Amino acid sequence: MKQLDIRIKWSPGHMEIEGNEEADRLANAGATGPMDQAIDKLPTISGVRTIVRQKRLYAETNWWEEMKTSLSAGYKEWSPKYNTKEPKELTLPRAVLHRLLAMKTGHGDYAAYHQRFDHQKQQAGMLMWQCKGTISLL
Repeated sequence: MKQLDIRIKWSPGHMEIEGNEEADRLANAGATGPMDQAIDKLPTISGVRTIVRQKRLYAETNWWEEMKTSLSAGYKEWSPKYNTKEPKELTLPRAVLHRLLAMKTGHGDYAAYHQRFDHQKQQAGMLMWQCKGTISLL
């Protein structure tokens, strides 16, 4: 930090000038009054968002607990808490994600299978019959 040599000198020539006395009184009141809150103590946008999120979750949970008593058994099993984050699988390359979803759902590229057993296209009835290529996940 740069240090400066500052000297202040009182000049009695400004006494009894209109407005100066009022300015001096306000300056003294400001100097002796309570200090302003430091800038680093002020709330940040992310801090306010966190507080709002916590209060909203608290309000939702309390509301659910109050409403739960009047619900039927089927609805009581539900919960307002659910995962809203994006699944990690969506970061995979599109071709790999395609194969992963095909394996999970049981629908995929069965062209090699049908060719091996000499099945006809009319009998296959499988999704993506036209796809001939294969991609390894590893």
